[in-house]
Amino acid sequence: MGRQLGLPSLPSRDVVLYASAPDRKTRNTLRVLAVAVRSAVN
Repeated sequence: MGRQLGLPSLPSRDVVLYASAPDRKTRNTLRVLAVAVRSAVN
């Protein structure tokens, strides 16, 4: 979006997600979030 608005490109950054999820629903939600982040950068 930066180029389209005439803004400089942002530097790339690593994203690390650390989590301890006690229940299955939370773990599944974290997996979905991780997949979404990975697909956004590929």
